[in-house]
Amino acid sequence: MSRFAVALVLVVALALLLPPFLKERLMAQPPVMGVYGSATMGWEPAPEGTEVAAYIQGEVVARVNVSGGAYNMKNILQPEGADYQGQTVSFTVGGESAQETTVWRAGVNQPLNLTVPGVTLVGVALGSIFGKYTIAWWYDAEKQQWHKYDAAVPWLSDLVALRRGLGYWIKATEDTAIFYGGNLYPLNKGWNLIGWLG
Repeated sequence: MSRFAVALVLVVALALLLPPFLKERLMAQPPVMGVYGSATMGWEPAPEGTEVAAYIQGEVVARVNVSGGAYNMKNILQPEGADYQGQTVSFTVGGESAQETTVWRAGVNQPLNLTVPGVTLVGVALGSIFGKYTIAWWYDAEKQQWHKYDAAVPWLSDLVALRRGLGYWIKATEDTAIFYGGNLYPLNKGWNLIGWLG
């Protein structure tokens, strides 16, 4: 008999001899909840790879990426010593707050379609100047960091959507104009700062 087989027999024998309360404690899995569904931003499916994050009391408790316009967050784990039961779970899609929330319940795997209204996906917003710009930037003053959308590699960009009332830097490759939502944004070749009206 191999060493592995002997060790396995010993482990099983010891497990059978343990008192029931100790077996329960050793075999117990942490409580878990799952949530899945579509993720939309400005009524468009969230781009491939966009992060969906779940929060309880302001702390991130789970993260997944969008695939095919949907997310599947299988494991919102309750750590030992915490009590999530009945707590509100809120979500962000691409760093933007989703309208929907749910309540954490152990053992539940529920559908929840997440929507982020009031934003426009960068590719949609700048669709009228496709091929006439190289990059768009936005500065998050609260976090003191820049976010970019690179038209050549949008999947590597961390600027996912434009929000009404904020300013964005766009580098145009020629004189052109963005037309979106009944608004016209004239751009000169080079850097342009626009205030997004949505």
